Amino acid sequence: MKLTFSKKLLFLFISAGVQRIIYASSVMTVFGYINQEPYRSIVNGTFDDKTMLENLRKINVQHDLPLPDIQTPGCEEYSKSKILGEQMAMDIVKNTSKSIICARFGAIAKDDQSGDSWYRTVWLSHADLCQFIDKALQAPLNISGIY
Repeated sequence: MKLTFSKKLLFLFISAGVQRIIYASSVMTVFGYINQEPYRSIVNGTFDDKTMLENLRKINVQHDLPLPDIQTPGCEEYSKSKILGEQMAMDIVKNTSKSIICARFGAIAKDDQSGDSWYRTVWLSHADLCQFIDKALQAPLNISGIY
């Protein structure tokens, strides 16, 4: 249902002459990594400095494929829908002069606080969110991709 609506909305924007679309995805596109080390240790609060220094690396779109969360009840369908949505959005604009930026936003808290759990590792402040959107809107139209 969500993907069908997203597809219709994307085509509507393109036919209306919109030049740039920002497709808001989420950290759920890579939440499956929390079931692998060293990320599992971060979530469980059992990591140590040695593990962090030796094994931790930033997950990024150039080197890490999307990995849905298939172990947390209720998350698999949502994770997969975000991944499919990104792919669909990129496919829709790839043969047009339009630009799309798929943004994998982290955890955005209503109170704009990172908290003290592992969730702080994916926290996105309100100021950073606004800056990202501002920069995405100002970027040259030949810029498209997943960020």
